[in-house]
Amino acid sequence: MKTYPSMTRQHFEFIAATIKGMRREADNTSAFDADRIAHAFAHACAGTNANFQYDRFLRACGVE
Repeated sequence: MKTYPSMTRQHFEFIAATIKGMRREADNTSAFDADRIAHAFAHACAGTNANFQYDRFLRACGVE
C-alpha cells in the first residue's frame, strides 16, 4: 500500500497560491494548463488529508 505525506492547510494554501500565480502570468492557453494543473493537484491533495476541501482549493487556485 502506498502511503502519502500528511499535508496541512498551509501546504494547500502554498500550492494554490503558486498555481494562481501561474494563471496571472499566463495567456489563454496557459490558463487552461493552470486549470488542469489545479485539478491534478486537488485530486492528489485530497488523498493526504481527510479534511481537504476540493472546491475551496480550486477557488484558491483561481479556477472558476
